[in-house]
Amino acid sequence: MIKFSIVFIFSIFYNLVMLKNVLYVNSKATNGKQDGSSWSDAFTNLQDALKNKNADTIYLAEGVYYPSVNNDRSESFDISHNI
Repeated sequence: MIKFSIVFIFSIFYNLVMLKNVLYVNSKATNGKQDGSSWSDAFTNLQDALKNKNADTIYLAEGVYYPSVNNDRSESFDISHNI
């Protein structure tokens, strides 16, 4: 139990302090800058976040995300090895 607690605390510390290039995506976001910098300014399209080369972590709000906004079935999500 103690080992689990130490690992859990370390993972929280790592996520809060060490990750600097986090982007946020919320398909239901309606306000904000939609630049992915916070939940209040979240991208509404996952593709926009994936195209950002500076991101190393992407947080997704609950929802359904499609690779195309115009139902182009030839498009797909391309997830970089850095994310």
